[in-house]
This record gives sequence, C-alpha cells and structure tokens, in this order.
Amino acid sequence: MRTIESSVGASIEIGYDDQETDRHYGPWLHDEMAEVGRNAFPALRSPNDIANKPLQVVIAPASLPNSVRKLAFDSLHDVNLALADTQKKRVNRRKAEMVNLVTDFTEIFLRLYNTREIPARSEARQLGLEVLNATPQEAPNRDRLEIGIPWGSLVEYLAQRYGIGTSREIVNLFSLVLDLCNDLGIAVPITCVRDEVVFRAYRHGEDVKFSDGELALAYEAVKGLLKATRQDAISRLVLEKLLVLLIKVGAAKKFLEPLYGPSGVEGTVRNGMTR
Repeated sequence: MRTIESSVGASIEIGYDDQETDRHYGPWLHDEMAEVGRNAFPALRSPNDIANKPLQVVIAPASLPNSVRKLAFDSLHDVNLALADTQKKRVNRRKAEMVNLVTDFTEIFLRLYNTREIPARSEARQLGLEVLNATPQEAPNRDRLEIGIPWGSLVEYLAQRYGIGTSREIVNLFSLVLDLCNDLGIAVPITCVRDEVVFRAYRHGEDVKFSDGELALAYEAVKGLLKATRQDAISRLVLEKLLVLLIKVGAAKKFLEPLYGPSGVEGTVRNGMTR
C-alpha cells in the first residue's frame, strides 16, 4: 500500500465495502461481517505503520468449534459405517483402478439428506407450527439447512478413504468435483456462524435424492428380470449384461443421458427423466 500511496502522492484509506459483503455473505450476516471489517485492518497494520515497516499478517484463521468438528465427524462416520464392506475391499485396490468421485461425494450428501432432512420433515409433521418455537431437544433437525460439513473435513475424509495425500493437485481436484456437485444441486455451499466463528460449509441440496435415480432404475430392471424368469437370484455375469443392455437401450431411447469425461469418452450415464 505504501508503494501505491507514493505513486499517487496521497494517503489511501482502506476499508470493507459493506454492500459487497452483503452480496457475498448475505444481509443476515451484515453485523457480523462489519465487526470483522472493523477489527481486521487494525490487526493487520498495527504496529507495522508505527515502525514504518512493510505490511505483515499478524492474524490467523479461527479454529473450527468443537461442536462443528463433532458434527462433521459423526456425519462422515455414518457414511463410513454404511460403506464398511466397500472400504475393506478397497484396502488392496490397484493404484490404476478408477473411482467415481462424483458418486463418492454424492454418498456424503445423500447420507446427510437421509439422516437430517427426512427426520426434520417428521418433526414438522408431528409438531406442526410449534416446530418453529421448539427447543433443539424437541426438534434437533429443524435447523439442518443452517449447518453443513466444512471443506477441510471433506478433504480429510476423502483422502483417508482413498489412502492418498492432500497435495495441491488432489485438493484442487476435490474442489472441482464439489463445484460440479453444487451445479447439479447435490450440495449447497452455506455460510455458518457457530460459537462466534464464521466459516464455509456444505449441506445436502434439494436434488441430491435424484442421485439415487440410476440405482433405483437398475433395481427395477433386476426385479423385473427375476419376476419374468421366476428366479430368486441371478449371477454376476447376468447382472453385468443386464446393466450394459439397460445403459445401451436407455441412451438410445434417451431416458438415460450419457456423461462425457475430460477425454470426450462416454463414462457414465444419468437418469434423463429427472431433469
């Protein structure tokens, strides 16, 4: 800033644009963000200005509250329990084996939907309008849209699940997949305030349930085959051929939509009837 001041020949006053703050974080956080702005620049510049030294950062990000860490751990632990068998099989996975990051991200937010959204609706039906004034003990899931899983917890969980490090390339890859989940309505970024700490988190989106559409369609295909052949089970080979046939027919009839990867090759399909 001193270089700019010397170039224009005048002192520069620095501050936050409250309107921009409201646009990015929401007007409901105006007072909190204004307080951050009032304290940020004194913390950054003092005592640097007095000593006529270059600007130095003398503050650090606040740690996440323990309640948030526990909530993230419990939510991701639920996903781990649901995938315990899969996890065991992945221990000896070949390094060259591919994984579907979108599916794995979706599992997280689908689990949040099933463990928070569905119980919240039950609470609303049971309590009626009284749910708005209920205590957290009476309606523990009422405020489920105001809290989510922090980014750091997501990265830590996925890296541990895949048995990989958190290099910049890996973190950037996870970030791109999360952006895709946001675009598809699977996840929603929110700004949370807990224990006087403002942080970014991600909750389940309104369209996350649609991510079950392909699985439900495959289930109906298997169910129909078992009923038509009057069998109780089918072999793995028959299942694979049935799914291949389902995908080919679905893409041709356009009730399944092919998704193209970075190479331009069809990699997966999406239920086209939910769009």
